[in-house]
Amino acid sequence: MSILKIKGDNYETIGSIGSGHLGGDDFEKALRDYIVKQIDEQKEKQKFDLDFTKEKKWKDEKWVRVLLKIKEETSRVISELSKQKNVKFEIKQLDGKKDFSINISREQYKQLTKDLLDKCERKLKELFTNLENKISYKDINEIILVGGTTRAPNIKEILERYFDKKAKYHTLNADEAVAQGAAISARKIKI
Repeated sequence: MSILKIKGDNYETIGSIGSGHLGGDDFEKALRDYIVKQIDEQKEKQKFDLDFTKEKKWKDEKWVRVLLKIKEETSRVISELSKQKNVKFEIKQLDGKKDFSINISREQYKQLTKDLLDKCERKLKELFTNLENKISYKDINEIILVGGTTRAPNIKEILERYFDKKAKYHTLNADEAVAQGAAISARKIKI
């Protein structure tokens, strides 16, 4: 998270804070771990030919294929949960034979990622605390959210608790944000 003061073409970083453990992969891992647990709990009943309790062997092609399917579907489900309240997690022929599906609600996903959401909120508070009253939440008039996770309603709920309802929200693709930032910086370079 960064706070910038922008005046015309000039911008100044007022404060910045972050964590290497609050990215999209961390949010996906929370749901993936839950899905693996659900598959493991249903394997007897569904007769899935899988064993997640064994030492994970990356040389086992079947095991790798299953994990890739889970990762891909997890990403899709999280993206859909930013638009819908309930999404079906579904993998055809999970073990090469049988299908697996489970419904995931936005509220359920919120609970699975609660520790990450709490950490985001703590980082936000820490950023303003570090600024030692140089700026307050009400002084922020625009918020730019970068990356897929920022589209999640749960992240927006946190921000809305702190920032003035009049603040404008903008969501950017992470790649676009980097490119736009580089373009702005390049424009200022005198050759």
